[in-house]
Amino acid sequence: MIKKLLKLVVLFAATLMLIVSCSKNDDEETKTPETPTSTVPVLEDNVKIIDQTKLQLDVTPAKIDEGIYQFTFTGTAPTIKSGDLIVGDQGEGFIRNVTASKVDGNIITLQTTQASMADLFKEGGFNFSLDMNDLTQKKVASGFSYTISNRSIYQEGPLSIVLNKGQIDFDPNWFFDFKFNKTGMTFFELSAKNAKLNGELTATVTAAQATTLVNQSSSILSDPDRFTKKHTVWVPAVLLGIPVLVPVRIVAKLDLILDYSATINATITRQTTFTSTNTFNLGIQYANGQWNDINSFSPVNKFTLSQRTGNAKATINLALTPKVSFRLYGQAGPYASVSLMEQLSGAIASPSLDWDFKADVWLKATAGVEIEILDFDKLDYNKSIETEKLFYTTPYKIESVSGNSQVGDAGKQLTNPIKVRIIDNLEKIQSNVPVYFKVESGGGSVQTSSIMTDENGFAQTTWKLGTSGEQVVTVSAKKGDGTNILGVPVTFTALFKSLIGTWTLISATPAIGTFVPDYIQCVGNGDIVMEENRINSGQMIVTKDGGQIIFNSTQKYNNITYDDKCKVTQDSPDTFTEGTDNAAFTYDEKSFFIKDVESGTIDTYSYTLLSANKVSVLGCVFERK
Repeated sequence: MIKKLLKLVVLFAATLMLIVSCSKNDDEETKTPETPTSTVPVLEDNVKIIDQTKLQLDVTPAKIDEGIYQFTFTGTAPTIKSGDLIVGDQGEGFIRNVTASKVDGNIITLQTTQASMADLFKEGGFNFSLDMNDLTQKKVASGFSYTISNRSIYQEGPLSIVLNKGQIDFDPNWFFDFKFNKTGMTFFELSAKNAKLNGELTATVTAAQATTLVNQSSSILSDPDRFTKKHTVWVPAVLLGIPVLVPVRIVAKLDLILDYSATINATITRQTTFTSTNTFNLGIQYANGQWNDINSFSPVNKFTLSQRTGNAKATINLALTPKVSFRLYGQAGPYASVSLMEQLSGAIASPSLDWDFKADVWLKATAGVEIEILDFDKLDYNKSIETEKLFYTTPYKIESVSGNSQVGDAGKQLTNPIKVRIIDNLEKIQSNVPVYFKVESGGGSVQTSSIMTDENGFAQTTWKLGTSGEQVVTVSAKKGDGTNILGVPVTFTALFKSLIGTWTLISATPAIGTFVPDYIQCVGNGDIVMEENRINSGQMIVTKDGGQIIFNSTQKYNNITYDDKCKVTQDSPDTFTEGTDNAAFTYDEKSFFIKDVESGTIDTYSYTLLSANKVSVLGCVFERK
């Protein structure tokens, strides 16, 4: 038994040395003799591993497409017969079921059909990782980096789409995991975890007239075939009880795709920039008889509108997508992509020139697999997920800046203009937005009823007050479809300086009609006189030189007699006296000045104009009728 184990170890070491010594230095491909981690798989008994140092494949496409695998050999003819399965790493690699075999001189010709990895592996599993190094336009530390500038993507008739800048930094490390048993593939995973994706998409869409462009898609790589990585993983396995190394041939190809469409009803120019920085997990997994997706994203997305001209209603869709596809043994297998998605829409009304622009930007990730190369008995699978959208719209909101609650003379222009600001939903100022000023009440006028916001997003006009009533101006801005933006209406009010007129008391503290204790006086011999006052009504008459406040009130008296033990012995009925309190005053813009009749001192009471016809003073509110 010990001798048998020692023989297996020596044979395994010799096999490993043979494979390593046969690896070629080729910039296009890498071969990995390192041991993948997992349970050592067992191959089916009919497997024949093709050693390219002894058998050279004729890779004529016509023969390969017909399933004819023809090898030139040296020395003894190989023993390969119908019913065997051949596996090798020449070209893109192959797994083939042999249906017929013929030897002619030093050439062996095999008629074959496609096999799957489930036909190759009896049981066990293995895994490995594959990065995106070497798939790069320029030298970077790791991953794939590509930049394109000022590329005309579409130019036909009235429509032009220019990719001003497309940049992708993509650094996933793809993890593959395979497990098999006698029923076929029992587990598979393709995933990239904690991967990086940084992208920027700046595009200009110009239309000289109304046009519609249905969905289009094109690669923006100058030479897509250049961005291909060929890789062989040599998996330690057991064949008929003997340790061997079986090649798993994988070809990774990356493409950078721009998808676009447009519906435009007039002339426009739109230039937008979408940048995104992400850390993500993406992949698929087959386990326990079902597929599951692996995904999580942490995007930081930004959007900028650089140009907006023209008179149109438009919807534009753009997407920049790095897509990675993997071929196993020359057959389509798993794939994954992450798209920078952008949907733009907007409208401009004529002749008002009200306009709006909206954009949604987000990421769309897709992972899937064409399953036949893994296991003929399984079904293809793919799953797409989308991140939350970054919503952009402009003009988004109108805000008051200055000029509200001014005090002025009837029929005169206010000292300061009334001023608003227009912003987008990112709180950036927006120029060239029509703003509308409207006198709602008071009979006044504004200098300009409609004006465009300036380069700082401001719009303003002067306001001449009316001669009576409440003074109100509203300000609005609209979208291209005529609906209001957020914040509409912004309301400005103004107050008259003049207090001249007759004012009626409408509220007081304490409340009108409520008795309030004024004083309690001890007369002697246990007698008390209690007085309470109540304001019934009030009036204020103001002239240009001064005024008078008149309160109509009621006094209530009550006599109470008590003994030396504080026991009430007599409580007389209440008596009431009606009276009038008058106070003359002078005033300025802020205060009333009232002279105390007894002391002769002048007391100052500030007043507040609550509206054009309401004033608060002495804890009371008067209204001018």
